[in-house]
Amino acid sequence: MMTQKQKFEYANLRSFEILKLPYVGNEMSMIILLPKETDGLKQLEANLSLENLKGWKRRLDKRDVLVFLPKFKMTSMFRLDKTLVSMGIIDAFSNSKANFAGMDGRSNWLYIAAVIHKAFVDVNEEGTEAAAATAVVIGAMSAPAPSPTFRADHPFVFLIQENQTGSILFIGRVTDPTETGE
Repeated sequence: MMTQKQKFEYANLRSFEILKLPYVGNEMSMIILLPKETDGLKQLEANLSLENLKGWKRRLDKRDVLVFLPKFKMTSMFRLDKTLVSMGIIDAFSNSKANFAGMDGRSNWLYIAAVIHKAFVDVNEEGTEAAAATAVVIGAMSAPAPSPTFRADHPFVFLIQENQTGSILFIGRVTDPTETGE
C-alpha cells in the first residue's frame, strides 16, 4: 500500500468518497471513487453515469488528505470488428469489397482482418503508466497524518481523465486491492 499526504481535491459524499490525483503537467488526473461500505461497489457502479460523475466532481474541494492506495496493474483486450461492422463500416472488412489502393497502389489486395484494442494501467510508487504514456502523480511521500484519510483497502472504481475536456481515457475497477499488482 502506497501512502501519500498532500493537498488533493476530495469529497466525502453520502455513500462514497471521491479523490482526484493530478498528474505532473496537470493535463490528466486519476479519479478514484471509493464506496464507504466494503461491499458497496455494485451500488456505486449502478449509479455511475456521466451526469452523476460531473455532479460529484463539482463537489470536490482541495484539502490535505492522507491517501493509502494499493499498487495495481490491469490489462484488457477487445476485438472491435463486430462493433465497427454494426456501426456501418462493412466494406473495409471484406476481402472482395475493401479498397485500400491509396495505401499500396493496388486495389482489392488489402482489407481489415481484425481490429484489436488493448489497454493497460499500472499504478505504482513512480506514478501511473497507461497505454504508452507515463504520467507521475504530484506529491511527496510522507508519514501518516490526521484526517481526512482516504484508504483504498476495499474495491473501488478509478478513471483517468483528460482535464481540459473531461474526456475519460480509461475506466476500471479494483476488486482486490490486497493484491500487490506485481
